[in-house]
Amino acid sequence: MSRGRSPGTTDVRLRDVSERSRRHDRCVLVLTTGGGDADAAYLMACRGVTYESVAMGLRGELGPLDVQVSEKDELARFGSGLETVTALNLLTKTAFASFERYLVDTIQRSGGQISTKTAAELATNLTVGLVAPISAQIDPIRLGREQRAMEIGSAYAARLSIPLQAIARLTAGYPDHGFVIDLTEAREFMDHARPSTAPRFGPTLTQRSKMEDYRQTQKEYQRLQGEILEKRAAVGSRRDEAHGSSAQPVPESALSTH
Repeated sequence: MSRGRSPGTTDVRLRDVSERSRRHDRCVLVLTTGGGDADAAYLMACRGVTYESVAMGLRGELGPLDVQVSEKDELARFGSGLETVTALNLLTKTAFASFERYLVDTIQRSGGQISTKTAAELATNLTVGLVAPISAQIDPIRLGREQRAMEIGSAYAARLSIPLQAIARLTAGYPDHGFVIDLTEAREFMDHARPSTAPRFGPTLTQRSKMEDYRQTQKEYQRLQGEILEKRAAVGSRRDEAHGSSAQPVPESALSTH
């Protein structure tokens, strides 16, 4: 997570735009940032960037808010601030499960010859031998730094009146930073999430070309249909004329009765 900001970053530019004398009731805001700076996000929210709802299209998605921290000895690689905490929790569960398994197995296999106290001491030594080399690799200073970084986002969210349930879920409730949160799931903790009812952009050049080709095809089809109908009408008219000319009049004598 980047700490400290310099002039020219997104929140400073947004401030410059908001302080201009020319005002409008609405605007379209497109943010292009590297993300990861909770301070900048909070300042932008405090500078009047408000909304009534979050509209999500069919392909729209949100993502978790677990803070991203730079990895050790890496300049351009970042990882979730939850990684160390997750590793510590997993290590704790593994230690307890190992201790329990060692304790029960020792008592059962000894046929009751080893007391519970002795079995517990053996299980403790075995568990420590298993876990200690792994836990020694956890840097407590880094763990504390990551925990404080995680608390920054939660504290800012609380000041923006975001529900506590949503804060807990977005900051620590997902297994990966790239986890997809679609509209259905977003509605579980965001009352203002809704489906998009209008296209965000007009048709692309390819789409417009296909639409024009379709219209031209329809026109050509209608023209051909018209020609076919005209030809059918002409053929029918000639047939009627030919039939009328070939019909012989009936003599009056044939109609008289004897």
